[in-house]
Amino acid sequence: MTALPPGLAVPAKPGQTEDDVLDLGILLRALWRAKFRLCTAAFLGAVLALIWLQTLAQPLYRATAVVVMEPQVDKLGDLGSVLPGLPTDNTAVNTEVEVLSSRALLADVVDTLHLDRDIEFNPALRPPGVMDQGLAMAKALLGIPPAEPVRQSRTATLDTLSDALTVRNIPDSMVFELTTEASTPEKAALISNTLSKLYIRRQIDLKFTATEQATAWLSDRVAELKIELETAETDAKTFAAEMELINPETLELLSQQLKEVRERIFARETGIKRSGRSNVRDRAQLETLRQLEVDLAEKISRQSLDLVTLEQLQREATASSLIYEYFLSRLKETSVQQGIQQADSTILSPAEVPPGPARPRGVLIVVFSALLMGLISAMQVVRREALRQTFRTADEVEEFTGYTVLGQIPRVPARNRKTVLKYIASKPASAAVEAVRNLRTSVFMAGPTNPQIIMLTSSVPGEGKTTQALAMAQNMASLGKRVLVIEGDIRRRMFRSYFEMEDVPGMMSALTRKTRLEDSVWRSDLLGVDILPGDKTNSNAADIFSTPQFGRLLRGARKSYDVILIDTPPVLLVPDARVIGQHADAILYTVHWDKTPRRQVAAGLRSFQTVGLTVTGMVLSKVNPTLQKAYGHDESYDSKGYYHN
Repeated sequence: MTALPPGLAVPAKPGQTEDDVLDLGILLRALWRAKFRLCTAAFLGAVLALIWLQTLAQPLYRATAVVVMEPQVDKLGDLGSVLPGLPTDNTAVNTEVEVLSSRALLADVVDTLHLDRDIEFNPALRPPGVMDQGLAMAKALLGIPPAEPVRQSRTATLDTLSDALTVRNIPDSMVFELTTEASTPEKAALISNTLSKLYIRRQIDLKFTATEQATAWLSDRVAELKIELETAETDAKTFAAEMELINPETLELLSQQLKEVRERIFARETGIKRSGRSNVRDRAQLETLRQLEVDLAEKISRQSLDLVTLEQLQREATASSLIYEYFLSRLKETSVQQGIQQADSTILSPAEVPPGPARPRGVLIVVFSALLMGLISAMQVVRREALRQTFRTADEVEEFTGYTVLGQIPRVPARNRKTVLKYIASKPASAAVEAVRNLRTSVFMAGPTNPQIIMLTSSVPGEGKTTQALAMAQNMASLGKRVLVIEGDIRRRMFRSYFEMEDVPGMMSALTRKTRLEDSVWRSDLLGVDILPGDKTNSNAADIFSTPQFGRLLRGARKSYDVILIDTPPVLLVPDARVIGQHADAILYTVHWDKTPRRQVAAGLRSFQTVGLTVTGMVLSKVNPTLQKAYGHDESYDSKGYYHN
């Protein structure tokens, strides 16, 4: 808040300081006063939202297909699976989410539905915008080669489809939702269903490919094992055919014969030793037995080795047969699985054509837009109220300046200055005339004696003091008083815009005594007052008002008129008012309602204080009665004395 001139401000209310923040009650009253404005802003926001929805907004439809991942189970009895089913832990679930949104799967969707030919999903088909053209020019200037059109088109299509797709796993379940947004409901449902079908087909293809590869490998392996088995069986048969007919029982008989031969040799040798003599016939038999022992031992050794070799060959053939039979069985199982593969997931619910767009949400956007516009308007109201430095009530003026507000003049409903005077003269019972009447009464009751010379001034131009001076003059003249209105603003000379004056000598003629005062004035029959207009001069206005001739002019006017009203220029622009004020009996300081800044009022009052002049009272002009009542100050307004008759 602007500081007041020393000695002009009255004490603040208890507990109140100039730096106090605007309290909640004031803000609420300000918002209540602006309720129609807030409602209008909200209505405008809703209308703009509706226009945007109907003309510019691109509706997007959302369709969702639901896929369920089945737990890992054994299929078709005990047949083993070449490619095992999917696990059901969190890692697998997250993996499937990535698979569903993978660019490889999306590429299959693009190829299946030819989305690269759809302008919605292929930005390369759209005409280049300003930013695209600028980026292309920048790349050309920097020497950056443009991207390959085909690759750029496919990449852009995949990016757009990825942005339009949302894959979500329902918590604590094996269910996945595939949601697609598109410009038409049919397209959204088609993409979601195509994606789910391609995902199921992909699982089947993976298993089919794995089974096909396993079948091919098993076929090759079975063929190799068959050859190995045949070779092992042939080797065993060939070896058995080439060797003597022998078996473990034969070896047992040979071993028994060898034992008997050895016993006979032992007996023969023992008999020879006991008799102490030997003949040729005994020695020959002994040698024969010994030779037979050697032959039997060699035969047993040879046939034992052959039997071991045969058994080894037979075991190898048996092992090859078992391996061959196992792989042959797996080959048959795999061949059967190749035609009966099933996916690990199924479509739980295909996407249906949505009945209406998912975005933008019309009702929500309209409501939000209305609330936003209303909020913005409310913020402007609060900001304006918090930063307001103008006056809306007489109490505010009195608290700020320390001077009494003698009157509040409402705005006169007239188009120009001439019609203002006609309105005042023709409507004596109007609120504006009644307010001037109240001001007149307050001025004459403000001091111990009735003032004769009344000066009216303001801070800046356009605050209504000239109209106020003429209205007061007309009101006083209606009481039978002789009234003179002096145009103290000889720089602008605004009186001639109120009246059609011709061949009027004016103030300078009266000051230089070229004409008498009564011959220099112009009579307004409309108002019933005499007017001394200002006229053009090369002299400085402040110097003119400082001359003895001006004082002598006023003394002469005091003798001829009951009341003299002097309309002076704004005090902040020129020093004329401070000079003229030395001759005035009363000084009225006019403040434009809700327009004149407080700092200007403070500066104007300070300028009078510096020259020792005391302002008689303040006048709040151009009051808007409707807004005054809306601001909640209608009682204060009426208490100052104007009302409608």
